[in-house]
Amino acid sequence: MIRSPAGFLRLSGSALERLVILILAYVPLLLNDPGRVAADTKAYLYLDPGRLMERATSMWQPEVAMGTVTHQNIGYLWPIGPFYWLADIAGLPDWLAQRLWMGTVLAAAGLGVRWLLRTLGWRDGGVLVASLAYMLSPYLLNYVDRHSVILLPWAGLPWMLGLTTRSLRTPGWRHAAIFGLVTLTVGGVNASSLLLVGLGPALWLLWSGLEASVPWRRVVGAAVRIGVAFVLTGLWWMVGLAVQASHGLPTLRLTENYRVVSDAATAPELFRGLGYWYFYGQGRLGAWIEPSTSYTRWALPLSFALPLLALLAAAVVRFRHRGHALALIVVGILVGIGAHPYDDPSLLGRIFREWTLTDVGLALRSTPRALPLSVLGLAICLGAGVGALARWRPRVGPAVTGVLCLLVVANLSPLWQGEMLGSLVQRPEDIPAYWHDAAEHLETPDSSAPGTGTRVLEIPGSDFAAYRWGNSGDPVLPGLIDRPHVARELIPQGSPASAALLVALDTEIQEGRLDADALAPLARLMGVGDVVLRSDLQFERFRTPRPVDLWEGVRDASGFDRLIEFGSPLPNVAGPQRPLLDQHTLSRPASAEDPAPVVVLPVTDPVPILRTADPSRPILVSGDAEGIVAAAGEGLLEAGRPLFLTGSFSHDAVRVLDLVGPGTRIVLTDSNRKDGHRWGTIRETAGYTERVDEQAMGLDLSDHALTVIDDLPGVQTVAIQYGLRVDASGYGNPVTFTPGDRPFHAVDGDSDTAWTVGAFNHVVGERLILTLDDPVPVAHLVLEQARLRGQNRWITQLAVGLDEQSPLLVDLDETSHTAPGQVVVLPDRGVVSRITLEIRATDVGQLDHYAGVTGVGFAEVRVSTPGSESGDSAGFDYVAADETIALPTDLSDAVRSAGLTDPGSEVAVLLTRQRSDPRDPIRTEPEQSMDRTFVVPWDRPFLLHGEARLSAHAPDDLFNAVLGDPSSGTASATGSLAGDLTSRARAAFDDDPLTAWQTPIGPQEGHALTLALANPQTFVDLVLAYRADGLHSAPRTVTVVGDDGPVGTVDLPGTLLNRTEGVIRVPLDLPAFTSRTLTIRIDEVVERRTMNWYSGLPDVLPV
Repeated sequence: MIRSPAGFLRLSGSALERLVILILAYVPLLLNDPGRVAADTKAYLYLDPGRLMERATSMWQPEVAMGTVTHQNIGYLWPIGPFYWLADIAGLPDWLAQRLWMGTVLAAAGLGVRWLLRTLGWRDGGVLVASLAYMLSPYLLNYVDRHSVILLPWAGLPWMLGLTTRSLRTPGWRHAAIFGLVTLTVGGVNASSLLLVGLGPALWLLWSGLEASVPWRRVVGAAVRIGVAFVLTGLWWMVGLAVQASHGLPTLRLTENYRVVSDAATAPELFRGLGYWYFYGQGRLGAWIEPSTSYTRWALPLSFALPLLALLAAAVVRFRHRGHALALIVVGILVGIGAHPYDDPSLLGRIFREWTLTDVGLALRSTPRALPLSVLGLAICLGAGVGALARWRPRVGPAVTGVLCLLVVANLSPLWQGEMLGSLVQRPEDIPAYWHDAAEHLETPDSSAPGTGTRVLEIPGSDFAAYRWGNSGDPVLPGLIDRPHVARELIPQGSPASAALLVALDTEIQEGRLDADALAPLARLMGVGDVVLRSDLQFERFRTPRPVDLWEGVRDASGFDRLIEFGSPLPNVAGPQRPLLDQHTLSRPASAEDPAPVVVLPVTDPVPILRTADPSRPILVSGDAEGIVAAAGEGLLEAGRPLFLTGSFSHDAVRVLDLVGPGTRIVLTDSNRKDGHRWGTIRETAGYTERVDEQAMGLDLSDHALTVIDDLPGVQTVAIQYGLRVDASGYGNPVTFTPGDRPFHAVDGDSDTAWTVGAFNHVVGERLILTLDDPVPVAHLVLEQARLRGQNRWITQLAVGLDEQSPLLVDLDETSHTAPGQVVVLPDRGVVSRITLEIRATDVGQLDHYAGVTGVGFAEVRVSTPGSESGDSAGFDYVAADETIALPTDLSDAVRSAGLTDPGSEVAVLLTRQRSDPRDPIRTEPEQSMDRTFVVPWDRPFLLHGEARLSAHAPDDLFNAVLGDPSSGTASATGSLAGDLTSRARAAFDDDPLTAWQTPIGPQEGHALTLALANPQTFVDLVLAYRADGLHSAPRTVTVVGDDGPVGTVDLPGTLLNRTEGVIRVPLDLPAFTSRTLTIRIDEVVERRTMNWYSGLPDVLPV
């Protein structure tokens, strides 16, 4: 058959369209960082796709997290799992397979639009423009380098619309069946994305009926056929979701809440294809989605210009299916907006907001995933405009088509700049050899090996698996071994009980409180045969434990056989974005050794996963997983003895009494506290201990506890407050829970503690409520504001409410910044039972963002009553507030209710003070001291023992009194490095060159060191030795002061060295003088700066 020249040209034009789409889909991605793998979707797609697919066939995975019901894993069976499995079989490098996968998704989207438009009868240059406008929309940046599988519904939408159109035209099941196959292919991993994109075909059918272009009978028939095909082909993942929802953890509640999603879903951002909350996130090392930064700068105009041009085309050009396209645009943006703004949405938005409080509604919280509808509608309108112009002015048609294509490509600037895949989410093609060696050791089939039939526990936990050598997203070890594996990650897995135990253990590791002797007993309880210490994490990204410090803590832990190291010990140094030169680094002894990247700790006498236990010797723990961890540290756990939480039997107390006997060990703990839990990080997730009657003053969407034990009376550890009961609308910051900032700290009589709220957030409207046990007249309040480290914001106006009366506006001045505080005289309004303090204004006003802005609050609020015999000199008494923490009483209640006599069970009462690491001065101790109330099941004598240590907050005089004074004198300083007792003033006079007085981090001028002697002494030939290394500032000028005043000022070299160790000794050219005191004051320094991990602002390193 001989084709005409015109037919040949048409064929060539069609082929050219496909060629352009394919080139732009594949080539830029192949040129983007070749040889490096992005942390996309699931690390095990690259490490062992066959094993991933094999395990995805079952909703129950005993190999993960001590056994878990999986979340979305079933979707890896098709198509992404087979794609990577075939690539693995073919021997393709992981990076190449990944780029081909991503390119295929993009190509499917572009070719799908082309097929849709040709189905609609388009044959001009507008087809290519529309195809590229959809395929290269900024929308794909939200997911392409981390969750590319979520782009499948986006890629499938035009195919679904084309099949819907053909189903309307052609009776029968052919196109409906293909539609079902498309949804089967694109919807298995993330059902909510499929359902939101599925609004497109539904809308297409509805509009076709409304505009009467298709009879309603055919519309209904097509809808039924498509619906049946959709359900039949989707049953596999629908059943999986139902199983996970009924038997798995409430994953939706433990991830981002709808307020977070809604805050970013603004109409302008959605209009240009963005508006997804993750796109705007900022981590400590940079933007979560690195290409996002260009869309707030130079790419901003073009990203708005193209959709505006599409709307202009829709307004000017009349074309078939214009109504369909406009309907897609409107519905896509409206659904994407959802309930924005969250606090004041539209009527429909308010209904949707309330629906997201349910599990079903929350599953559809990611409303911006409906954006493919509007993106496709705009692309169609843009293509229609180009086609109309080409028909009107044929000569300029090709040029306009080319220009629009170039603008579309330019709008996705990361594509041609090689930045589609962010550098922070990449790793090299090859995993380090030491991980393969460690995996091979852990998999050694030796029947006598300690790990036989046991799990592998990996520590420390990490939000995501970001290693010093690259970011894999998921831990690499499970992809290299077949043994069951457990490790703490951001989103918990397993059962509530197993997840809580892992969280409790890892929390002790993260906060630097781990009792190393607890690790082996807990490993046996968890069925762990080998503990793997991973010391190659990029620890500064999520502030996980420093490898050197954790190694020092566990290397000599009892209960392990000889440690096995993999890889050469090398310093794991934080990167320049967040160097983490802080109190932890500066307090580390020079003798600390770097660990190997991977160390295996084989558990001595491991216990297999499946085992039996002696029912006559149970261990009953009154508390929760934190109590179990504490009991392990005290040697109260034993292999072979079953472990029960008494609260598990609260519905049936008789059952727990059946376990009480002569061989029973009962451990009463102050755990299972009534508190809040957040899951945005793996650190600082638990809130303060609440009263039994305490209710949240507002809805906190981020607060969700894992329900291990029902909240029944007597089961929880609770706070009991006397004199004043204190509540607040919030505390700490909006991301984590910091119990050291709890409301009761505003009335505890200690100015070193405080209630604070609104760190890096707005604070106007926050409230503190004091409820008096006994209503009394209130004469005045004394208000002392919180003074946080680096305090840069203060309350300037307060509304004081007494009961239900109108509030009194009070202006706070500088007297409220220091002790004893500002006196606020109140009008005589009779007896008062409740006082409300509401923040109305601060000195910084309203800001667009609050990064680096401290919280505000009150260190002390004193409530005065007139006419008391005791009190201050003015005759006022202050209401005293006190608090005790009451342990669970469920077991004692059951014993006393049943009248059970003492069977001789072993009883231990285990109390733990809630504390923070003093080397993190930004945090306040949740408990300065311990006050506990508890009830024992039977009257009996107890032995008392415990652990005590000298507080890092102890003043110099107490410190010297306990340890003795150096050089027969008393050393003191204006300040020293927070949390490090070895850096106190006495270290400057102990004749040990390895120790030193270190000033606090921050401004150095004015800090002084003083030695007070019992008798006057003549000082001559003084020599000052200071550290000159890469970690300290250097003194430039110092003044020496004696009893009679300044002796002289000395200029020093102020040399800064970049080596890790170094001391400079400088003779002080001063005349001899006699004095009982010697003071050296720092007047000027040569600063060495670092970046504060929390604020991102510069800090001055100490001298």
